Amino acid sequence: MGDEYEPRLSRRGKPLPMNVLNVGFLLDRLGRDCSPLQYLRELTQNAIEAVQRTGKAGQIIWDVDWIS
Repeated sequence: MGDEYEPRLSRRGKPLPMNVLNVGFLLDRLGRDCSPLQYLRELTQNAIEAVQRTGKAGQIIWDVDWIS
């Protein structure tokens, strides 16, 4: 247990941002941890927050394209 993880820090003492060579691979791996319909929850939550930021009443409408 002598190999303790020590994060790399900037000169200001803040953690450095992570880098990845293949972003698509990273997104695929992260997506495997989510339910198949998680994107709908995220889109809905983002829409709710966008309406709230306007400070006005708003409406979120979902539609389905049954032809495609």
